[in-house]
Amino acid sequence: MTPRSARTITFDLDDTLIRNAFSRWVIPEIAENLANGRQKTDVARSLHMRHRRALERGDAVTAYDWQVHTDALAEESGLAAGTVDVAAVVRRHAVPDKVRLLHDKTIPVLRELRDGGWRVAILTNGFRVYQEPVLRATGLWEEVDEVFTTDDLGWAKPDRRAFAAAFGGASTTVHVGDRIDHDIQGARRAAATSVLMRRDAPFVGRTAGLDADQLAVMRAYLVKSAAAQRAAVADDVAAELLPDAVVADIVDLPPILDELGEEATR
Repeated sequence: MTPRSARTITFDLDDTLIRNAFSRWVIPEIAENLANGRQKTDVARSLHMRHRRALERGDAVTAYDWQVHTDALAEESGLAAGTVDVAAVVRRHAVPDKVRLLHDKTIPVLRELRDGGWRVAILTNGFRVYQEPVLRATGLWEEVDEVFTTDDLGWAKPDRRAFAAAFGGASTTVHVGDRIDHDIQGARRAAATSVLMRRDAPFVGRTAGLDADQLAVMRAYLVKSAAAQRAAVADDVAAELLPDAVVADIVDLPPILDELGEEATR
């Protein structure tokens, strides 16, 4: 068995391993409770705007504190702070028919990685109080070694300090995620091997061997994906935004890790 600290692989959570209930169920319920005569869609839009503005000013901890945003909007609507308990809303919707794993073989693959000597961790920008119910509902809580959240760390991806805390001094480090900015750019800046995992990936494999045509397709895909994610990425995608490998399903990951081999060591 590889020593605990020697090899660490971290996974983003939302839209990488799971589909959560936040956009479809949690935000609409919050908006309904805060509307107080306003349009629910306007309240929901205001919640997202507060989140984005906090990110833009570099306040990652506040950005992902949905209780802070909810309380501020409650007061704007003439309601008391605490009118809506966001954590309680999340728990209410953290049920199997509203949250699910994105890949059928997620748990077997995580077990395979851990049995093979990898320390497996979740590195998420969400707060623990919002993410733990989802991890438990999907069965992931028992299948990982650790969970790192923004409120625990005081930093959020793509801040390299968040990655450093999660990797814990491991000599071989890999991060898997779906976002071009938070996950790929963040991992590369943290000198970790980056793996983009998205169901719509244009190809599966290492990017080092791409020919010119494939590289052009990949760069166009990254720009399009970044735009959809509201990520700040220039049309001329920088080298640090190109992942080391791409997978469409988690079952593709173990063989890719084998191919990367010592290249995953920094």
